[in-house]
Amino acid sequence: MILRGGYNIFAVEVERVLLKIPVLLEAAVVGVPHPDLVEDILAVIVPRCGARPGVGALDPGQINAFCREHLADYKCPRHVVFVDELPKNAMAKILKQELRQRYRELLTGAT
Repeated sequence: MILRGGYNIFAVEVERVLLKIPVLLEAAVVGVPHPDLVEDILAVIVPRCGARPGVGALDPGQINAFCREHLADYKCPRHVVFVDELPKNAMAKILKQELRQRYRELLTGAT
């Protein structure tokens, strides 16, 4: 669960909406630190083979617009990162803690 500005947001709800976008293969949603809201929403996305990030439906603005059609504004990802693959354990479960750590540092500039 992500706590954003007093709202509880279930990551799986946002992920289900993201996976309705045909050019997405996988998506993981995690909370990242925010100075005022406690956490903000980050979508880590794996595009389908041949899809190029930043073009068409893979433009972060288009992803956010799609989410706004299907979710309340406070549930929409404010940050989008494209990766080749998501980190997973031996049972193929996405390692969200690893994503939080990796992108917490990226977004806050921490070392």
